[in-house]
Order: sequence, then C-alpha cells, then structure tokens
Amino acid sequence: MNSTPRRRSGDCTFSRNQRRRLQRAIEAKVRHYERCLAQLGRVSPEVYETGMELFESEEALAQWLSEPAPSLGGRDPLRVMATTKGRSEVARILRALAHGTYL
Repeated sequence: MNSTPRRRSGDCTFSRNQRRRLQRAIEAKVRHYERCLAQLGRVSPEVYETGMELFESEEALAQWLSEPAPSLGGRDPLRVMATTKGRSEVARILRALAHGTYL
C-alpha cells in the first residue's frame, strides 16, 4: 500500500520558496495597513467622519484610503490628501459614496 496521501482535486502545495514569498507579501501588506491605521490621526475631521459613516471601521477606512481609487485617477487617497484641494476632493468622493452616487 502506498503511504503517500492521495491528493484531492483542488488541493495545492507550495514550494518552500513560494511559501516564503507569500509570507513576505502578507507581512508587507499587514505592515502597510498598520501604517495606514497610524495615519488616520492625520486625516481631516471631515474625511474621518464621512469615512467612518461609510465604512464603519477604522480598518476598512484605512484600507480604502491606502488603495488606488478609480475616482482619483488611480491615486491613493492618503497621498491625494497632502493638499487642501486633495482633502476636499477625498471628502467629496466619500460623501458621494455614502449617498450611493456613482463617480
């Protein structure tokens, strides 16, 4: 009898290098979101309040703020908010999303 377990359809295995790369990618993503959460303290009150209305958790808001937004031409909202005009634009987009407006 063969002692090797049978592989079922859909099972997958990763090489040691693949596991290492995947682990590093996950750790990098976690560090990225931790930095984003830390930056929520610098977000304008209007953006924070509107974002919390929409997303209901700081984690979800931080994630949205840190990822490219199509409504900002693919730019990250956190980077756009470096200027007064950018903060106003992000707040406008969050208000529109909260009210179901398609941008």
